[in-house]
Amino acid sequence: RKDGEEVAVLKKAIALTIQEETVYVEAFMDISARKKIETALREQQQFTKTIFDFAPVGIVVIDAEAHRIVDINATALNLLETDREHAIGADCHQFICPNEVDRCPITDLGKRVDQAERVLVSRKGHERKILKSVVSTPLGGRHCLVAGLIDLSQLQTAREAPQQESST
Repeated sequence: RKDGEEVAVLKKAIALTIQEETVYVEAFMDISARKKIETALREQQQFTKTIFDFAPVGIVVIDAEAHRIVDINATALNLLETDREHAIGADCHQFICPNEVDRCPITDLGKRVDQAERVLVSRKGHERKILKSVVSTPLGGRHCLVAGLIDLSQLQTAREAPQQESST
């Protein structure tokens, strides 16, 4: 710009022949605002991914129509005692709500939010009491369920630790 400020531009150039003479026409469009929005979107996506990846709560993203797991964080993988390869694409009822097929509180029973204590069954067959919170949300052009899983046994252990320390 005249004031010395640099801006991102989109340049379009074409060559025209007019009366046997080649003329080049260039057009420039200021795309600074678009670039700022793209940068902000990338930062927001990275921020969201960081929360997802490092949250101390298990997070499972489920395709609402197929009830298949489409994404899962490390905390949930630990709770399920499995790896991404076995979790992604698995039926959510296999791990999160055994015996609840066709009785999903959100997709089948019409609830907006489901919060309940459940028994989670790991891939190794271990059972854990969890607090499960599920909400419906659009994601990537499809209807998804996002489940937050809190291991209640860990909360119980955390509550008992201060009592054990004070008694010693």
